[in-house]
Amino acid sequence: NIFREIRSFIYCSINDEDQYLGCVGFDSAFEPRVWTKQEHLILNTVADVMGKVLLQHSVTSLATERNIELRAIINGSNRMVYVVDPDTYELLYINDNATMNFGLCESTLSTCYNDIAKRHTPCSFCPIKNKNIKNHRDNMLINKRPTEIVGEFIDWPDGRKVWLATLTPQITHDL
Repeated sequence: NIFREIRSFIYCSINDEDQYLGCVGFDSAFEPRVWTKQEHLILNTVADVMGKVLLQHSVTSLATERNIELRAIINGSNRMVYVVDPDTYELLYINDNATMNFGLCESTLSTCYNDIAKRHTPCSFCPIKNKNIKNHRDNMLINKRPTEIVGEFIDWPDGRKVWLATLTPQITHDL
């Protein structure tokens, strides 16, 4: 048994703030020894680095998991969702359903009026021209289907206000 052969050991806990994550250590199985101050410092440094790497991996894994969940939610409904920069009309985000309905490729997006409205200039009725508007609700034909459009300004991660639009095809009942 290797543990019966250990003559001396040194270990250091790996912590995140006050949370214990584990430990790292060295041992000597051949002879008893006294660990130097420099070996203590090296081990503390290794433990600190390991703690930061473990924490970063945990945060990255959680963020990736949440991103997958959010994409599943946004792409899992029949709604078309897109985000527009109100100053340039640039499409910043478009979900899978909108990409498919408008025949777009996410890597070649340009402006909402070009890609969605199929126009060369901004729409005269565009609600994002009024930056003081809180939200907007309207009905229009999209691909020859009655569609409700709901839009509002939201905060984008870089701090600017952008327009979030949600388009919901309306179910029509033929009589």
